[in-house]
Amino acid sequence: MGLNTNATVVTAEKARRIQEFVGSGVVASFDGSCPAVMDRIRGAGSFALATAGIRHLVEAGCRVLLSCTVNKINCRDMEAMTVFGRETLKADSLRFNHTQYDGNAACHALELYPSIEEEWQAVLTATALREK
Repeated sequence: MGLNTNATVVTAEKARRIQEFVGSGVVASFDGSCPAVMDRIRGAGSFALATAGIRHLVEAGCRVLLSCTVNKINCRDMEAMTVFGRETLKADSLRFNHTQYDGNAACHALELYPSIEEEWQAVLTATALREK
């Protein structure tokens, strides 16, 4: 069994319970290496709350996969997200996803959808990061 979360309400106690009942597989949304990027996408304070929750999950023994949806705002932050996720948050892995045209993204398409050039650069960056 696994769990998907934005991690913003995960306390140390909740992380221990998640590890106990769900097991170790947790996918946490993570869309920027710093507040300037992530808070712009997910709202003020989301970076601090999410990173605290992710730290609690890791400390509780959960295997955490950071899931990032690449968009116009964070497409140039992919390398920094990878370094921060691996070295600071101690996440087990990081996954980059293409922005899907539905839900909130469809409502904010002009702000979120990368250009063809930005999308291609994101693919090249993800490929290079995979090889590191």
